[in-house]
Amino acid sequence: TLELYHIGKPQQNAFVGSLNVKFRKECLDLNAFANLIEAREVSSRWKDTYNTIRPHSSLDYLSLLIFREAYEKNAVSKCVTS
Repeated sequence: TLELYHIGKPQQNAFVGSLNVKFRKECLDLNAFANLIEAREVSSRWKDTYNTIRPHSSLDYLSLLIFREAYEKNAVSKCVTS
């Protein structure tokens, strides 16, 4: 079997550990879920926000959406000028 991440060993993958901490602090700790369906809906909304709107320090505090738009605009302008 392929094991990329051992449970209980977050130091093996800092990115996964960091995401887990953010998910717990920004989503799980702030909500009391009535059922599994609600937990899935709230988690899905958090994931969508995290992947589109939330600023990321690794992207100079841009959201992924804004970063992607700037990247694509830059890639297109490089193709046009080449």
